[in-house]
Amino acid sequence: MPKQVNRERLEASLAALREFAEKIGHWPSIREWNAYAKDHDAMAAVTITRRMRMKWTEVGKQLGFETPTEQDCINALREAAAVYPGLSVGDYEKWRANHPDRPNANAMLLMFGTWNAAKEKAGISLQAPHVHVISDEDMIRALKLCAEACGPSFGMRQYREWKMAHPEHPSLAAICMRFGTWNAAKQRAGLTVSPHGGARKRKNRRKNTGK
Repeated sequence: MPKQVNRERLEASLAALREFAEKIGHWPSIREWNAYAKDHDAMAAVTITRRMRMKWTEVGKQLGFETPTEQDCINALREAAAVYPGLSVGDYEKWRANHPDRPNANAMLLMFGTWNAAKEKAGISLQAPHVHVISDEDMIRALKLCAEACGPSFGMRQYREWKMAHPEHPSLAAICMRFGTWNAAKQRAGLTVSPHGGARKRKNRRKNTGK
């Protein structure tokens, strides 16, 4: 492959990587990016790091995404717990709306595996002073309300922005954890889901069939 084509493909992949990181709200893991890249005809993580001669976290810094350290996450959790003693995911995201420089809930889950594990690591009690269980119906209702405000094809970024103005509704992280994926949550709510790589797949199908 000519060097110019290689360079253009790398630049296109980096642009897609930056857009993807902004969409999900954190620097993606290698697994997250590779799954997205496969469906969007972009370079895999190993190819990007080899061509840039950087580690994956260094690529993130180059694109403006600092990967939070474990201590960064612990400090943020403790600060939030001082305001919300029970500190659910929803509480944390409500607190973070006023502290956007702190790691988001997704970063916590990537770092520690589960929300309770994150709280334990930070020394926060798992016993909430009062417990409000968010039902599937609560989450589905929130998604439908967001669809009314933002349109049925809204994405994660639009939901996150909408929730900042409606903090009483479940967080994006909580919804994704409950239903497994963002698309699964939207499907459960009967909302429009955009298939990954749909346009490219249709184009390839037309090319192969001559239609």
